[in-house]
Amino acid sequence: MKGTRCTLEITEAHPKALRRLLERSEHSGVAVMVERLTADLREHRLDATLAAVTAWAMHMRQPGWRDLYQQERCPVQPFDNPVSYWMPIP
Repeated sequence: MKGTRCTLEITEAHPKALRRLLERSEHSGVAVMVERLTADLREHRLDATLAAVTAWAMHMRQPGWRDLYQQERCPVQPFDNPVSYWMPIP
């Protein structure tokens, strides 16, 4: 529909960095959840699952996570929708 604005939130995900941060994280509940979800997954499915966890954390405003996009000096935003980069903070 012309003129319709989407309210979908968008977040970047960096699966390998997310795994490293979760390994050092004090937020053991999320780390345990990720370990259970990804225990037997191969690379592409693992990355997709970690991206979903990032989107979940953004949507839930998970304690101990923050939007790193807010700290960017010269951010690039190709859409009208807000863009985020949610990651856990160890």
